[in-house]
Order: sequence, then structure tokens, then C-alpha cells
Amino acid sequence: MEYLKYWYPKTQLEKEGLKVVSLIKKSGFLAFWVGGTVRDILLRRKADNIDIATSLNPKEIAKLLRRAKLKTLFFGEKFGTICVATKYGLIEITTFRKESDYQDFRHPSKVEFVNSLDADSKRRDFTISAMYFDPIERKLFDPQKGLVDLENKIIRFVGDPVKRINEDPLRLLRAIRIAAQLNFTIEKKSAQAIKKYSLSVLKISKERVKQELDKIMTLDKPGVGLRLLDQLELLEKFLPELSAVKKSFHNSSTYHLEGNVFDHTLLTVDYLPENNLDLRYAGFFHDIGKDKVFAIRKIGKDKINSFQNHHLRSVDKYKLIAKRLGFSKASRSRVLWLIENHDDLYKFDKLPCEKQSDLIFNPNINDLILLGKADDEANIQTQKMKKYGWKEAKKLLIKKIKKEKIVNKFSSGKFLIRKFHLTSDKFFGKLQKEIKLRILFNKIKNFTDLEKFLANTLDKNKKIV
Repeated sequence: MEYLKYWYPKTQLEKEGLKVVSLIKKSGFLAFWVGGTVRDILLRRKADNIDIATSLNPKEIAKLLRRAKLKTLFFGEKFGTICVATKYGLIEITTFRKESDYQDFRHPSKVEFVNSLDADSKRRDFTISAMYFDPIERKLFDPQKGLVDLENKIIRFVGDPVKRINEDPLRLLRAIRIAAQLNFTIEKKSAQAIKKYSLSVLKISKERVKQELDKIMTLDKPGVGLRLLDQLELLEKFLPELSAVKKSFHNSSTYHLEGNVFDHTLLTVDYLPENNLDLRYAGFFHDIGKDKVFAIRKIGKDKINSFQNHHLRSVDKYKLIAKRLGFSKASRSRVLWLIENHDDLYKFDKLPCEKQSDLIFNPNINDLILLGKADDEANIQTQKMKKYGWKEAKKLLIKKIKKEKIVNKFSSGKFLIRKFHLTSDKFFGKLQKEIKLRILFNKIKNFTDLEKFLANTLDKNKKIV
């Protein structure tokens, strides 16, 4: 609380939000910043958007914003929300309201606008989201005792947890995501309600589930949120395939001492960069097929449970999951390629040169190497293996980057057609691929080498022989 006395707007978005509050208050109405905006200010975190709660009704808000010549969006007007679009982010302005009859498990079918801040606070999801801050007078209003929970690092539903969940089951996922994001604990009754009503997660649209899962996957340590999803029995409801791998163990005294395949999966995701969502999903699902394959393999004196060709089963499972959660076509394609090839990376130095080349020239190779490294780091061992495939792949990738200029020139379709009068036919792509391969492995170092190769490869009609 003491901090708020000396608070001042630090970002351009906060300055814009301050102007909007000032505009409403000058018209004689109440206006407060609310929700995650206030929570983030108190935690001294940067807010991505600003939510304003006001006693002014939506029609009057719209008139006020138009007079002030602010750019407005009206997609939430039915529920009392109008947005101001600034170049720094959105400012959402919502009239104080009561809500009831959530028939679609998301939107209230009945909204009643009120003048009471206290009444408005009772419809909110968590106590730490029900704090109201006047940025002009720098005063905090806390009808649901959210500040105490914030100081104690607790996520607690406002009022009856069951009622809050039944109003909008997405709150099941939001509670876990915010707890993981802030490193908070979910209060006991709230956690019990989440667990008891975990099946309600199936009432949420796949788009909203995916959005919350995306937010968890981009946290600094997503494993915290993913494990919490598992502990509160949500994961098994919408991703039962991951619950199955908890029963899969490597049973080795030397390798994979981190626990079961699920434990290994969470560690893998944590070791991957947070700004690469597709890569993290690839790490999340790369071993999801291990419960379908099993064999005992001997490494030195150690006998270990082996899961040969599990990548193929993982691909099959991921295809179903991607459809169920609505992954975009581009993301689905990238994640599939990474899962499908992650096992090849392990034995990279033993692969044929052509296969190595196919991997190295794929635009996703760097992500595959990062996945291999994370997969390796998530394998807790008492002794280190002599070779790591991802290291061998990285060496060849560095070599490829050094040769990028000559590769791009000599394998260019325009260059080959112009310089050697070749025709683009069904064999042309195969020829380009072979040239890349030979450059990569030092068989073509210059133009003379390229001429010799083409002379031995093409007949008089410029076709591959």
C-alpha cells in the first residue's frame, strides 16, 4: 500500500490509461483501474493492457470517447465493455455490473449495470483481480481482501469457488496459469473445487483451452503450470495421452534418473527457450508415444527400458491432439517435423550423409538441435554418454552456414538454367539436392568441381543419367 502513494505512470500505456480515468472523473463519475492491471502495479510488473471499471454506462462512455476523439472498439458493448485502442495497447472500459445465468459457460445471459464498486467486485474471478485503484488520487479499494492474498502469494476465488467455476470453467485453467506465472499457491478450498469440477474443462471451447495452454507454455518455467494441471486432474481430462506416460519408466540405474517419462517431458520443456511456442510444444509431445512401445536394451552393464520408434507413435498421437486443440496448419506442420525427427538427432553421426543433409537443410534444423539439447539435459545421468547427436548436428550446421553463399549460388535454379542451359523437369529438384549435399561434404568446393560433377551426371540432352 505504501508503494501506491509514490506510484507514477511509468509506461506510455499507463499514461494513456490515466488520461481516460481523468476524462471519466471530470464528467462526474467513478473510474478505477482494476484486475490484472492493479495486481501488476502492486507486483511492480509491466501491464500488457489496462482495465477500467466505471459507474458510467456504456452509451455515455461511447459519447465521451467520441468527443475526446479516441479510437474506440465496440465488440463487448453488450456486456458493458468498450475499448480504447492506443498504439501502446488496449484500454478496456467496463461499467460496474452484476451478472447471472451463464448459459454458455462463458458469457452471462443477464447483465445488470450498477453504481456499486462492491457489487461489481463480487462477480470477479479471483480476489487479487478484484482490487480497484484510482491512479489520480493513488488510492486502493479492496472489497474482497485481495491485497492480503497478494502479499501471501495466494490465488483464491471470490466468494463460492464452485459458483465462480460454473459461471466460466475457463477459470479452472486461469487459476493454474496465474499461480504458475506468479509462483503463487492456490488456496485449499479453491484447489479442492478445481479438482472436484475438473471435468468442466471439457465445456470450454478448444480455442480458449489452447489460448490458456499457450500462456502456460510461454512462462519462464512452464513445467510448474503443467505439473499443477496434472495435480489438480485437469490434464488427464483434455490431454489423457500425457497422463498415460506417467506409467512409463526407463528403469535404469544410470540414465533417466529424473523419474517417469512425464517428469522427463516437463524438464525438457523447461530447458527450451520461452519465445518459441512451437518448439516447446514439440518438447511437450516428443515422447508422448512411449507408452505404446517397449523393449529392454543393454547399454554397457546397465539394462534400460527402451522405447524404439516411439517417435512414430508420438506423431500419431500429436496429430489427434493438434486437431482436438485447434493448432494452426503451420504450427502443426513444424511440431510434427520436430517430433518425427527428434529420434534421428540422437543417432545423427550414424545416419547416411543424404539423411544428414536433409535434416541440416531443413529450415527447422536449429529448433531440432535445441530440442535435442533439451532432451539431453532432461536426462539425469550418473555417467555421460560419449557422443550426443545434437552436438554432431550443430557442427554440421555451422559448416553449412559457412558454405551458405556457395550453396545458394550453385544450387540456384536460375543459375543452373542460365549457366548450364539445363531444363527444369522432374529430376531438377533431385539435382539441386545432390549439389547441396556435395557442397556440404566438400565434394564440390568451387565452380570447376561443379562443372565436373554436372559433366559426369548429365547426358547430352542435359538430363540426369
